[in-house]
Order: sequence, then structure tokens, then C-alpha cells
Amino acid sequence: MDKRKGTTIGFKVSNIISSLRKGSMSISEIKKEAGLHWETAQKYLRILEDAKIVIKEKKGREVIYTLCQKRNDTLFGLPIDEDKENLIDSITLRIINRYKELFEKEPTKTHIQKILWYVDEKKHLNLPIIWYLYGKTCVKMINPLNPLEEKPLDLTIENLIDDAVKKLGSKTTKELRQFQYETEKNEIYLIKEKIFGEIYKKSFKDLDSLLRTFLIQTVLKMKQDQKVLEQIDYFISIFNILKKQDKLNDEEIQINMLKTFEELWKYTALVIASRDLETYYSKETIEFFIDERIQEQEENLIINFQLLEEPLDKPKISPEIKKFLGSVKSP
Repeated sequence: MDKRKGTTIGFKVSNIISSLRKGSMSISEIKKEAGLHWETAQKYLRILEDAKIVIKEKKGREVIYTLCQKRNDTLFGLPIDEDKENLIDSITLRIINRYKELFEKEPTKTHIQKILWYVDEKKHLNLPIIWYLYGKTCVKMINPLNPLEEKPLDLTIENLIDDAVKKLGSKTTKELRQFQYETEKNEIYLIKEKIFGEIYKKSFKDLDSLLRTFLIQTVLKMKQDQKVLEQIDYFISIFNILKKQDKLNDEEIQINMLKTFEELWKYTALVIASRDLETYYSKETIEFFIDERIQEQEENLIINFQLLEEPLDKPKISPEIKKFLGSVKSP
């Protein structure tokens, strides 16, 4: 696709969404508010309707368009296909029941999520499960206390659930995440855990090597996401300057380093999630439900970078880093 054409399409869709944020409108009102021809407005409204971003309702002779309400029981408020949601709920209910039978207590959300992932992988159910903060997570957020409707499951799925509960049910949260990362051979998540471990222990001997490995693995998996790579590289630069200036023993700097890496990971995980969502959702749906979150998280990260760099001896920062700092702070 012509890049300019894609930008134009995005601009028109954005204009329609911005118009509807002010309230429900007819197509005549939308075309006037968004500055579009009637046919163009109709075309993109159809795209937004297919993406479950807008809904339409006939009122008298007019059709009124309204932005969909974001759900409070899904990641980022995303919609879910009804058949997939019913299957997720049925599997979840059986996981909960089998877990309570075996361990005489409620399963944690992590246990349900990881067992759900395990079943999906083994049976190729194509459920909307994506990589996010703590590994692969179902778009439908799991709450063991919420009532679920039980529907019949295939016998092979029931048997697989029972085996998975026995296999994974006794593992701790940390063990479950590690098991998933290793099973999926996801080096980004495995190294992320080691980095957090080093920072928590205030042990910085191997941190530079781990951070560079983290950057290399991110390049291999996310080379199209240049902003993420730049932010990781910038964190490494600040860490190395703090190390050279012998400031890593300062308790406040250690706290800020942990906070900054946490924000860096949240930003990286959001971008990873948005890429994974492409398997299940249209570009328009992803942009509507998650892009604002990514932008907000990038702003949070920049604030943390500013706090982390405050103790630096400014004259020792290279011109290249100064130039980069200016670029990440610019709107």
C-alpha cells in the first residue's frame, strides 16, 4: 500500500472517531463534523462497524452511529467473538472446578491463565491469547469469583484440562511464568526476569551484559519497532554512565533504576501485545483500543528517564545521547 494513502485513511478514520467522541451522530452530522463527503463517511463507518468500534441504530428515518463502550472484563476493553468467549468461559469453569477438587481452594488468576494457554496450545483452539506483561494472557480477563455459564466441551478438551490442572496446579506464580517462557522459548521474557532479579538484588555486575542481550533479542523479534529499541538503548546508556560515575550505590538511584526499568518493560510489553493482537483484530480495532495506552506509557517512561538522569554529571553526557534525549522529549 502507498504510505501516503495509508496515512490518509488513518486520518479520515481518526476524524470520524474524534467526531463520535462528542456524542452519537447521524451520517450527515458526521460528514459535516469530520469534513468528509457522504460516500467517504459511509465507507469508513462501515469499516469501523466491522471493527466493532462503532454501532449503528435506526431512529426514525435516520441511522445513528455511536462509539462502542470499552468492556471492563477484557484487556484494553477489547471486544471478543461470542463463540470464542463462550469457549473461554467453559474451559475456565472446568479449570476452576477441577482445581478446587484437587487442591481444595480457589485457583489464582495466574493458574487459570497459564492452564488456559496450555490447553489452547495443545488443542490449537486459536483463542485470543497474546504476550503481555507476565507472559501469554487471554484477552478475556479471568476472575475466579465471577459466575460463568457451563456449556458442554469436547471430551478430549475436558481430559486435557484435567491433565493440565494436575501438571501445573501445584506450581507457584513464578514457576508458572518460567515454565511458559521456557516452553515457548521466549528469550525476551526470560532475560527480562533476570534483569529484574539483578536490579532487585542491587547486583549490577552482570546487568550491562543482560541489558545488551535483552536489546539483541528485542531487535530480533521487534526490529520494526524502532522506538522500543531506542528506549532500551537509552536505558543502557544511562546505566553505563551511572556506573562510570560510580553512582550505583546511591539508594535513590537504585529505586529510580527499578522504577524506570518497570516503565520500560510496560512500554515494551504494550507494543508486543499490539503486534500479537494483529492475529485476531483489524488494524483499526487495535489502534482504537490500545494506541492511546502506548502513547501514555511512553510519556510515563520519559518522565522516569528524566528522574534517572538527574544525578548525572551533565558535561560527561555525549552529544549523541543529548541529541537522543532531545528527540525522545519532543512531542
